[in-house]
Amino acid sequence: MDMHQRKMSAQTLKQTLAAMQDKYGLSPVSQAETLSPFVTCLKNTPDTDIPGILGQLTVAEADHLLQLIYLGLAQAQAPLSNLMFRWHEQVTSVFGLGAIVRTLTG
Repeated sequence: MDMHQRKMSAQTLKQTLAAMQDKYGLSPVSQAETLSPFVTCLKNTPDTDIPGILGQLTVAEADHLLQLIYLGLAQAQAPLSNLMFRWHEQVTSVFGLGAIVRTLTG
């Protein structure tokens, strides 16, 4: 993926995060439906591009990304959990353990 495409992917993730921000407090049933565009965005990102994309996020965006990752993990579906854990590893690699602390205490 060239730099232009990587920027587009980062922009797509940022737009998805912004759209999901207002929906984060929904009931668990609605959360599964709401997570669909977020999951699609993550699935369509090659693992090798994740660090570059995360490098373009702000700390607040990364924290929100972790919130959504935890919602995805709460769905208790193996394929979805695998995707969420791959992203979780990358987010904490780029933003450190403080991202987890901020997300769980914020």
